[in-house]
Amino acid sequence: MRYTLVFTTLLSLCLPVTIATDPRYCQNKTVLDGADFTLEESADNAHLPVLSKYFESKGKIANISTVLQSANRALSKGSPSVGNGSPSEAWAWNSGDDATATWVPQGITGSGDALNTGTWDGHDAWVVSWYRSGESVRLSFIDRATHNYRHVMLVNPTADDNFTAIAIHAGGIMWYGNVLFVVDTHNGIRAFDLDNIWEVEIADGVGKTTDGGYSADQYRYVLPQIR
Repeated sequence: MRYTLVFTTLLSLCLPVTIATDPRYCQNKTVLDGADFTLEESADNAHLPVLSKYFESKGKIANISTVLQSANRALSKGSPSVGNGSPSEAWAWNSGDDATATWVPQGITGSGDALNTGTWDGHDAWVVSWYRSGESVRLSFIDRATHNYRHVMLVNPTADDNFTAIAIHAGGIMWYGNVLFVVDTHNGIRAFDLDNIWEVEIADGVGKTTDGGYSADQYRYVLPQIR
């Protein structure tokens, strides 16, 4: 199964937008306002500070630059067939990611969304979410200068000394400032701290290992949920 990133330069785009709301509101209202579309923010994850201190004590706190500079995969130039429009760029994943039937790419964002400068610590970067149905979510951090990338797993701290994989669809993502927002189909939006990426052991399993360390299904980095 081939997945290709395609980027098109648009001069203007005007599309009708349909937004769904709770059908109970529509019984007595013909015009909806902001009060009909509300989000309730949860408290910060209580286990996050304790786990962060552990990784800090081990010198295992990473950031976006660290991840990009340690990229271990590369995109290749692509030329997909597109029905409409004129793509300005097209890139394919490496052979293993391109052929996978286990992981499905979903949302995309980049440093151009994060800051007005369009870069983060000097990096022009893309981030793409993938989901493994019923199991976990990973992100591809892509350096636009080199077109090299690395996967990072999303995790949720569930105890002061452990975390688990996050089994959601991750259909939409948004990088804004140092926070990555990820859509959860059934539970609103999840937030992740991009200044607090943890380096773990390259080993099987997700969470605490028998030797007291941490792993994430052979991935080197994990990004913990804030709230």
